[in-house]
Amino acid sequence: MSTVDLRPEGSGESPWGGWRRSASLAGILVACLVLAFFYVAGDDEPDLQPPVSPTTVADGTTPTTPGDARKGLVYLALGDSLSRGVQPDGAKTLKNGYPRILLKNLRPQVKPAPVLVEAGCGGATTESMIVGGKACAPDAPIPYANENRSSSQLLWAVDQLRLRKDLPTLVTLTIGGNDITSCVDPSAEKVDACLAEAAPRLKANWTTIARRLRAVAGPKTVLAVMTTYDPVLGYLRISGGKDGQAAKAFHRQVVRRINPIMRRVFTKYDWKIADLAFAMHENGQIENGNARAVAAVCSLTWACGNFDVHLNDQGYAVAADVLEASVIDPVLAATGASSAGG
Repeated sequence: MSTVDLRPEGSGESPWGGWRRSASLAGILVACLVLAFFYVAGDDEPDLQPPVSPTTVADGTTPTTPGDARKGLVYLALGDSLSRGVQPDGAKTLKNGYPRILLKNLRPQVKPAPVLVEAGCGGATTESMIVGGKACAPDAPIPYANENRSSSQLLWAVDQLRLRKDLPTLVTLTIGGNDITSCVDPSAEKVDACLAEAAPRLKANWTTIARRLRAVAGPKTVLAVMTTYDPVLGYLRISGGKDGQAAKAFHRQVVRRINPIMRRVFTKYDWKIADLAFAMHENGQIENGNARAVAAVCSLTWACGNFDVHLNDQGYAVAADVLEASVIDPVLAATGASSAGG
């Protein structure tokens, strides 16, 4: 076990306050795994959470004319902790997530102003999204009980899309990251075996989610899913690229197996693909801690500082930009706005 300087190469000071920590592959990977399932509780804006109904919009107000309120764009943000903007800093948790940034970006372009329903469940897996039975962390309000299949996030979303019918609706989804973090291990062979075993299960669950939401989506519903980035790459920067075979194996599986499955499944059901992994250069070489993909993880997530898998403020902003690029044209078409935001 060696002590390493967490400063990026060429930097005169550490962006993490000059911290020095001892790092080993096992320690970092286990820390990433633990933090994938442990989040800071709290929410500053619980009024964003009510379910959509003919008489309630997502900011919690009751419109004078329910029918008119429903004509505007409703944005349903589904998935795991990334859809809630989770960060390890309690002062920032749930404040700057990509759904809220995307909402701000859409408001000048879409009239009447769109409303947001944050319905993601921190810690959600593809399985728990379908069958429920998993507590959400942080304990932010969600508009479903999540106790079983009949009260799951997926069934709630299906019901909302049925309710929306032919009204303009945007759905974004981040799900699957928590499924693969259980495969983090110091052994490259175990990582490969675990992700090879997980892949068919992910494919089946993603198919269920994509197919069921597409089946009830109206003609003005836009569905978008975000690809999975690899936070374990942060270890390659922390360790200086030494003893990183397990981290490289994990990355190889995410790039060559997991994300391609996601892209194929959701494309088949006519979802937009918001390719955050591509934007983070994850198809590039990762031979050492200076690689662009490693640099992107270190600058856009907390993986190289707090050993946390979540995006930081800059990362959530990039995610929002990637999503906006993938959905803006169909959203404008669904709401009757021009490409210039008229």
